[in-house]
Amino acid sequence: MEGFFDTSETKSTEPIRRASGCGACRLHKGCKTPRIPAQGQGRKGILIIGEAPSSLNDKTGNLFTGEGSDLLHKKLRILDINLERDCWKTNAIQCHAPEGRTPFPLEIECCKPRIWQEIETLKPQLILLMGGSAVQSFLQGRWKKDMGSVNKWRGWVIPDRDTKCWVAPLFHPVYLLQQYQKTRNGDTINKQPVIEKVFEQDLEQAIKHLDISVPVYRDEAVSVKIMEDGVDLQNVFRNIIDWGLPFAFDYETTGLKPHRQGHRIVSCALSFDGQSAISFDMPEEGRTRAIFRRIMMSPEIKKIAQNMKFETQWTEERLPGVVEGWLWDTMLATHVMDNREDITGLKFQSYVNFGLLPYDEHIEPFLKGIDDKDSNSFNRIDQAPRKERLIYNGIDSIVTFRLAETQMKILGMPFERRQ
Repeated sequence: MEGFFDTSETKSTEPIRRASGCGACRLHKGCKTPRIPAQGQGRKGILIIGEAPSSLNDKTGNLFTGEGSDLLHKKLRILDINLERDCWKTNAIQCHAPEGRTPFPLEIECCKPRIWQEIETLKPQLILLMGGSAVQSFLQGRWKKDMGSVNKWRGWVIPDRDTKCWVAPLFHPVYLLQQYQKTRNGDTINKQPVIEKVFEQDLEQAIKHLDISVPVYRDEAVSVKIMEDGVDLQNVFRNIIDWGLPFAFDYETTGLKPHRQGHRIVSCALSFDGQSAISFDMPEEGRTRAIFRRIMMSPEIKKIAQNMKFETQWTEERLPGVVEGWLWDTMLATHVMDNREDITGLKFQSYVNFGLLPYDEHIEPFLKGIDDKDSNSFNRIDQAPRKERLIYNGIDSIVTFRLAETQMKILGMPFERRQ
């Protein structure tokens, strides 16, 4: 049906477990106990993925032994979790790396099929990713953007759609131990106690999610309705005016900034509930465009955007008109709620909040400026396949509305949708 993707168009064409294959890294050749599988009873459905077997693990064949594991035992016990009884334990790589070094990306890639086989077999309710190697193992091949450090990911409890379980990245316990040092008097002090406190809070938040069902979302791609410029679209606009419907909106434009001659708003999408959206090419002139301008300039109709500065500038320059009735900016709210770097992008927020992995891979090449040195450069978004562009546009508006509702709820200021 026009305006919708079917499953064959939206599902990933890249297998999650794509890898060079076990043994290709050759780590097993130097191990006493190669390929140590997952261990533990897992009675509470918790799978812990660490970094790599230690030399002691390799010698004994038993995982998670040593000072770091003792610390993890202690932190879990406070939360009424027994590491051996309630959890399964595994590592991003299952063979000991020489001198206990950090695993190389190739080694993680080679071991990934085994990790995913364990996930599919065990079907955990909660996955704890201990450290950067574990995060890389879990997301490699699925997260095509800059992975960043574990500090970017820690603190989120992610409703991952592929595993259908909660996923919580955390600092590695060994990293906590590295914050301790001996004084001249032989006393042990913690140089950065805040890091241990953050770990404890993140772990407690993750364990609480064992009592929460993982949300199931309808495929956003099939929830976008493409509308043509005409009577139906004008009727939707009139309903917005008559009922004062709040909405999230998103533009696709020919560049980052609107000031260069020839720039234009190519398309727009509106979501009224965070579950569905309408998406349409921006009319160049006529009655439909005039009604849309009236909506944007109405202070009674509340509006949500991701980085409203962008939509404000483009509306003023190219509609033209001044946007009135701003209700929420999801990017600004993210800054207020969490001041870490590189987390405010809509694709990152889509995944950590709703388990929706980046959906812009097929559109991203068209969004790049032809001249990267010119902020007013034109991109090629108007050359992207129309249906794909409009669906992408619509998903952005759905996620923006949903994210705004989530943020408002956390901050204690939810708003009522009008039906």
